[in-house]
Amino acid sequence: MKDTYHILFLIILIITKIQACNNSEDIYETEIIKNKILYENKKGSGAYYIAYSPFRDDYNRVTSHVRLPTKIETNNGTRTGFISFGIQGQYGYIDMGIMNSGNGWKTYYNDNGEIKSYDDRTANEDVKIITLDICEIKKKKIVFAVSFRDSGENPIDNIIYWHHIYSSHIFEGNEEDRPNLRLYRFVSLVNNKDKGYPDDQEDGTAMIGGAFTKLVLIVNNQGKKWGINGDYVEASWKVSPKKIEFKHGVDDFTDSVYDNFSIKYY
Repeated sequence: MKDTYHILFLIILIITKIQACNNSEDIYETEIIKNKILYENKKGSGAYYIAYSPFRDDYNRVTSHVRLPTKIETNNGTRTGFISFGIQGQYGYIDMGIMNSGNGWKTYYNDNGEIKSYDDRTANEDVKIITLDICEIKKKKIVFAVSFRDSGENPIDNIIYWHHIYSSHIFEGNEEDRPNLRLYRFVSLVNNKDKGYPDDQEDGTAMIGGAFTKLVLIVNNQGKKWGINGDYVEASWKVSPKKIEFKHGVDDFTDSVYDNFSIKYY
């Protein structure tokens, strides 16, 4: 009888471990928004969605208003929310946007994993919209501008924060001033691994009610809508889609494209 109980206990233990492995793997499942998945998914860093343009050498500029989330809960900094543009070259990437670990939305950029953030460029409670603008894209330098606005899209304090980012290291050596690259945008709510926090997707953190609006690309000096369904998004997908609420479309009143998003770890 003892042997029977021992065998049953081992069977239950094995089944439990298999289920735990399956559940751990399942939280990083993917869901295609458009066409396909271009790059390997980042596991262990929470849920996100991302959209990539095709590789081209005639992008001049990309801009958008970001309607800030109505709620962000980071559990005292165990997670950080990111709302960002980015540039993908042959030898790496540079993210540019805003981040929030619980103390307000501030500007940052991420050069191949090295993050530089600006505490002195943090939005106060009057800021409801932040404009992101990659206004110069060249092989040696990217210029990224950020401005703060109220709910009516009016500038606050008329301050533009400029970021001059050297970029030649992510592009082919023989490229001229207009390198071949992809543009992308993404939203994520990332666990802070450097502080020892695991990706517990039931930890009660959230980023709710945000949006990219008025998404515009300048391609060969001509303005183009940068909607998910348009020609300038080659691929888009979600990781941990059960934790993301996402909707994209065209505004009936302004005829501009938008992405609405929330991430909830409940």
